[in-house]
Parts: sequence; C-alpha cells; structure tokens
Amino acid sequence: MSEIILVPRDKSGLQVSTRYADVAGQVNLKAWYRHYDLQCGCIPEGVMMHIRHRQDTDLFYLADNPTSERHSESCDLHTVRATVSSEELQLLKPVVEFHPYKERNRSERNSSTNHSVSKRPIMSGLEKLFATLITNSFTNYQFGRYQNLPDFMNKVINSEKNKAIGTPWGKTLTELCYYGPKGLEYAQSAVKRLDQTHNQIPASLWFNYAPAGTTHTGTSVTVREQQFTATKVQVPHKASGPFLMVCTISKQQSDNQFRDILLVPIVSKDYIFAVHSDIEREILQAFLPKLFRMNSHAEFTYYLNKPAWPVIDNGAVYWPNWLLHRKSKSDRKKSFKVISDDNVDVLADIYGVEVIHMSSLLAAGEVTW
Repeated sequence: MSEIILVPRDKSGLQVSTRYADVAGQVNLKAWYRHYDLQCGCIPEGVMMHIRHRQDTDLFYLADNPTSERHSESCDLHTVRATVSSEELQLLKPVVEFHPYKERNRSERNSSTNHSVSKRPIMSGLEKLFATLITNSFTNYQFGRYQNLPDFMNKVINSEKNKAIGTPWGKTLTELCYYGPKGLEYAQSAVKRLDQTHNQIPASLWFNYAPAGTTHTGTSVTVREQQFTATKVQVPHKASGPFLMVCTISKQQSDNQFRDILLVPIVSKDYIFAVHSDIEREILQAFLPKLFRMNSHAEFTYYLNKPAWPVIDNGAVYWPNWLLHRKSKSDRKKSFKVISDDNVDVLADIYGVEVIHMSSLLAAGEVTW
C-alpha cells in the first residue's frame, strides 16, 4: 500500500506519514476531520483527498479533491472516478469500503476449527456496481425511517462519489440513472441521443419497484402483467418479491428490452432496503418500526447497516445479515453488534464483537448492550 501523508490545514507545515489501516477506521477519520487533508503517494505527484461527513448517518469517509489526479490502478483507493463504457459498466471495480475487517488471514487463529463456509458465488459486475452506488450514498443504512424509491434514488444520484463516476459519452453515470415508470422513457431517450464513442455502445441505468407477485425467468421479468426482457436476469439472492429492479439499457435494445436486469429483494415499497432472504424481510418488517422507536431514546441513536460486500476470511466468504450500531448522543462514542443466522463463532472472531443470532433479534423487548 502506498504511503499516505496527513497535511494539516492550519499550514503549520508538519506533515505526518500514516498507514492505510489508519485511514480505514471511523475514529481516526473523525479526529482528522477539518484538521487534515490527506495525500496518497500512489503516483509521483500525489493524490490529494479530504474527509467528508454525512450528517444523516454520522459517518466519515475519504473523497478525492475534484482537481486532483486519479489514483494508480493498483492503489486500494482507486476507483471512484473511473470512466466506464457500456461493456465495462458491469465490471466497474467497486469503491473500497473503509472497513478494517474486509479481509483477514485465518492463520492468525485456530484454522483447525470446522466452520460452515458460505456457498455464495462471486458477485457479478452489475451487483458490484449496485453495491458501489449504495455504499457511496449510504443507502444500505437504516434508522427505521421510511425510504421509498424517490428517497432512495435522490440519495444515490446526489452522492458526490457517485457523481464522480464518468462515462465516455460526456455524461456522469448519475446523469444516466433514471427511475420509475416515467423514468424508463427518459432512460431510453437519453441513450438514443448519445453518440457511440470508440465502438462503445451508449448505455443507461433504470431503477424500478417490482411488487410481490413479480415473476421472472432467466431472460424476462413480469411486473403487473407487463413483461420486460433481457439478455440475462440476475437473481443472486433467493428471496421472493418485492424487488428493486436495476436494469442496463443499451442503444441496441428496443422498448422494454434490457441488456441485463438485476433483481434485488427489498423489505417493502416503503423501505427500499436490501434483504437476502424471505426470513430477513419478515424480521425487518417487524424490527424497523421498533428501530424507529428506539431512536427516540434520550441517550443513544441506533442504526442498521446491511453490508454491501461480503467479508473475505482466508479465501472463505462470510456475509453477516446486518451490523447494528449504537452511538451515544452525549460523547458520540460508537459501538456495534453483528447479527447473523450462520457462522456466529467465526464472525465474532473476525469482528471482535458480540454476534446476535438473527432469530433472537426480536425476542427481547429491546437489544441490550
């Protein structure tokens, strides 16, 4: 990993070297916020970055300065401003998620323990793109508040990191994102107005709510008797509807025909929040209103995070159901618990915190800390 330099904003001239691991944690990012900028040494001229703060989630994250150079392709911080073609749209390298437990080597622990390893296949390019969009916009966090499709898409489109993703056709990716029934017409019209560049066929993204009862095959999706066809329909998580449809529209496709459709199972029309199973949906339908009431607590704020990326541990893939966070309103100290229906022991080891079994989430009157 390249050297990272802390550059004080008070112009004191004292520059301090740090490590990538140190910029991965919320504690350091919060301490450096508004006091330091950071310079990544992955290229000779350096890449200047600054720390941003999201008021709604109280999370801190790194952002490249708009006028800075791009990171080296081998840099862990490379990606956000990459230009993507229609062919590469699904192959966009996902943005680094600043999480210290992203990858671990189990040789540090007792590798003889027999853990149940997830059979989850590798994420497709369109899944990675969707994970990047929701990670950049923090739409994989829930405070128990309603989040319908317009709410969800406004966050995705207005994310500074998402707006930094370009395309070869003079538009940013977010300028080619549309949603809802009327948005389909706009998405199709936008693609037709774009010129093909260097043999790269223009494409856009369309998002739509698909209610329970939506049916699908490998090449089609039927929503309220309206059929959409695609080269491929991806359903990575075996849950029933409702779904969020994520569709790629190519200039070569005709009306209601897409290059790819990704069906993301969600809680409901009022909670556009991903689930991986029907039991997850059932639990969240009961727990999210409860989470909203928990946030009326005088001392703490609670929020739920659906990890957009799995945890890779010595080559094995683990995907906890949720992370439940608690933040003190007085001293703003944070803590969290992992919620999972499987691999409880290994996840407790990886995260170093208590793991609550998913089935017991609603058993108590409230989650105890």
